[in-house]
Amino acid sequence: MIIAKGQGNFETLSNNPSNIFFLFKVKCAVIANLVNQPIGMQMLVHSQLG
Repeated sequence: MIIAKGQGNFETLSNNPSNIFFLFKVKCAVIANLVNQPIGMQMLVHSQLG
């Protein structure tokens, strides 16, 4: 299990087929639309396992 902190890690590794959990704050509209949450929301997201 890997915990990756920060929106940048989510942006670059979210399609990686690994057991990664992302901890970040939504900071832009693109990511807000992707995770279907408002800007400013604190997130804990699990990667999509391949």
